[in-house]
Amino acid sequence: MDLNVLVRGQSNALLFADRGGAAALEKGLEERLGVDVHLLAEWGTDSSTIHSGTAFMGWDTDGRQASLLRYVDELPADIKDNPTATVWMHNEYDQGDWSLTKDAWLSEVRADAELVRDALGQGAATTPYTFVPIRYPYGGNWAPIGDGMAELDADPSFNAEISWAARSLTMDGDGFADSSHMGDADAVWLGGELAASMAETLRPLANGGSVAPAPQPDPPVAPPAPPAAEAPTGPVTLTAGSGPDSLVLRVSQDAYQGAAEYAVLVDGVQVGGAFTASALHGSGQSDTLTLKGDWAAGAHKVEVRFLNDAWGGSAAADRNLYVDAAAYNGQAVEGAAQTVWSDWQPGAFSFTEAAPEPPEAEPSPPSPQPILGSGPDALVLKISQDAYQGDAQYAVLVDGKQIGGAFTASSSRAAGTSDTLTLKGDWGAGEHRVEVRFLNDAWGGTAEADRNLYIDGAAYNGVAVDGAAQTVWDDWTPGAFSFTDKDAALV
Repeated sequence: MDLNVLVRGQSNALLFADRGGAAALEKGLEERLGVDVHLLAEWGTDSSTIHSGTAFMGWDTDGRQASLLRYVDELPADIKDNPTATVWMHNEYDQGDWSLTKDAWLSEVRADAELVRDALGQGAATTPYTFVPIRYPYGGNWAPIGDGMAELDADPSFNAEISWAARSLTMDGDGFADSSHMGDADAVWLGGELAASMAETLRPLANGGSVAPAPQPDPPVAPPAPPAAEAPTGPVTLTAGSGPDSLVLRVSQDAYQGAAEYAVLVDGVQVGGAFTASALHGSGQSDTLTLKGDWAAGAHKVEVRFLNDAWGGSAAADRNLYVDAAAYNGQAVEGAAQTVWSDWQPGAFSFTEAAPEPPEAEPSPPSPQPILGSGPDALVLKISQDAYQGDAQYAVLVDGKQIGGAFTASSSRAAGTSDTLTLKGDWGAGEHRVEVRFLNDAWGGTAEADRNLYIDGAAYNGVAVDGAAQTVWDDWTPGAFSFTDKDAALV
């Protein structure tokens, strides 16, 4: 009896499959179960199981789901017949959608699973799901996804489980810890952890049977409410820090076996110590926490870190923390209200300290970029940027070869101006690929606090290049287009 493991998800699923994690999972399962495990994973084609940089809620309308089903349909019959475990890595863009609900997410997942199972010609008993939540620092609306996973985990007819192994990942794939992507070592370690946990679930399948979901225990009975001294229930007023500026947070909690504790950081620096919530969320009241400081002009990131999350197996036995509202120097902060569900994903929002009005001055024209390279041909790029905490930097490659060093953008996209970069070369007949690589992407949590790079247009030997204009959103997906040396092709 062989087994299949289908890997699906977004960018971290791709890194898991490409950087050795999926291979470690395959090897670990084979060693533990004594069967041949077939790894099913593909990306970058029109029949892919993994689609980086996408929101799952749009898969059914943007062609990603059709691509996944095409991959399954094209499997050889002797592979398609094998029991198939799905490893679904969730660090989706969907958690940035504050209109997303649990019911909507569940509906999409159930419909998707039914289509995949039909394509395999199997039922739930031989196609278990393992959901793997991955820490994702952008977008705080995780609750609909997390609650949806918990409901599927508790539903024997769906046949799913949740692995929290990824909580321990360093997430240094973007060059720093707690970024949005796992690193190489993360991927391999996670593969080994999943092999150990999934082996017991899949053992019945390896022995020719089906996965019989374990009967769900009765929900634990929540203990009586602790005395007021241990978990106060009335709103309190707290103050910490010093300085002319005031950040005021309104905070409440669901108390379970004690009150919620939390810390607040501004720009990564903790203000005050550990605070204890008092007001109960269900009462409609909030604690008032005033943090004093002297924050400079610009955007500032606030993190509310839940320090003692607890869950007893049911909604009634769940300690939660809520940021009900925030204000900075008397002005309400948009996007501050949110639920902090766990101790591994902080509540996050930003406030802005207004800059003093600068004296009026004539805008300086953008600095022209030098002409680089040598040869009879000229590739001219028009470049602009959204500057945030510094200018955008980029490199340009033609046919995989970098021309010049790192360039710094000067022109503002909002002002409607562009830098002009001329690259000289002697490119032969035929098509040539250009890549513009963003070197220092940065994001401060809002659209206004976002460094972006734009290719406003391109021309080759005086002729406009179709398809060149585009936004380079991040430093791991380059802007790419092609030009053709037509004159040389006629010689």
